Amino acid sequence: MRIRTAGVVVTVTMALVSAGCTGGNPQPKASRSPSPAGTVTIWAGQSQVEAIRAFGARYRARTGVDIQVRAVDNDPLGAFLTANRTATRPSDVPDIVLGSHDWISALVRAGAVEPVPLTGDQRAGFADLAIRAVTHNGQVYGVPYGIGNLVLYRNTELVPDAPRTFEEAVAVGRQLTRAGRARQGIAWPVGAGGHAEATFPMYTSAGGYLFGSKAGGDIDLADLGLRKPEAVTAFQKIATFGELGSGVLRREVTPAAALATFVTSGTPYLVAGPEALPEIKRSNLNFDVSPVPSFFGGRPAQMLLTVPTFFVASRGANRALAQRFVTASLTTADLPAELYGALPVPPALTAALERVRADDPSAQKLLDSGRGG
Repeated sequence: MRIRTAGVVVTVTMALVSAGCTGGNPQPKASRSPSPAGTVTIWAGQSQVEAIRAFGARYRARTGVDIQVRAVDNDPLGAFLTANRTATRPSDVPDIVLGSHDWISALVRAGAVEPVPLTGDQRAGFADLAIRAVTHNGQVYGVPYGIGNLVLYRNTELVPDAPRTFEEAVAVGRQLTRAGRARQGIAWPVGAGGHAEATFPMYTSAGGYLFGSKAGGDIDLADLGLRKPEAVTAFQKIATFGELGSGVLRREVTPAAALATFVTSGTPYLVAGPEALPEIKRSNLNFDVSPVPSFFGGRPAQMLLTVPTFFVASRGANRALAQRFVTASLTTADLPAELYGALPVPPALTAALERVRADDPSAQKLLDSGRGG
């Protein structure tokens, strides 16, 4: 240490002497951006890329870590698992991938992700449901940023009040179509191959269930409701509204077609998720948000919830930097709030939810409509 220190002193002294001996001012060196302290590569959906990049630029200015973001919309889970399985270099695998909480089982089986060390205080900042969604065998395998579910959007110029039941919504829709004020009674997405997420509220309200529950409240995977008589009864109920029944539910109504009909005032009701909200707002339609209605006399309709999550890849080149990014950036309000601006999934972080709902009351309504899901 003494030798190195002396060398530094001598070097600096010689530089000063040289500058003085020239009889002029030293020439300034060209300024250069500092080299990054490391790089973190993130795979995300196209809708979230710009928000992450903007935040990443500020993150680099603060920490020196460069954030590179790549849009992956075509089978992101499959693409990530393939990269994890076949990559010959760590740089071929992203450090972080943004996906859904229900990827966890496949990711853990493949050894593709590693647990995220959130502290007790950090966990407490999130909705309990979100933390449970990213917990597998007692380990937290990602940092959630939102909680998404289907809701009922309503054109308040056509229908001021939310329907109390599914049958009421159908009846009001029929009245409006007969009066020539709407082209379609209710835009409930079905599609050619069916739409499990949109069918689930009706299925549960009609008495069906997916999995049973254990005494402690955990899911009982051995109790599969789809094999039970309740499932048959539920689907028979749903079928009465299908093409061979009253025609309320039609395969020609895809999610895109349903949204297009709603924003052009062609229907009073739309069943869709948070991703529909930006286009609805751009249409300048007067609307409101409420829970998807239940059948008259049925059980409360349940939603399938989606928790978008940042996962740290186990084979990424910069795992330590990736861990630091997700634990620091997603446990404070800035990035989750900016992601809501890009794709309005209500934030799972309480501080971020408080920030966005101050400007957008729909955020809380979206979240409330999924309670019990």
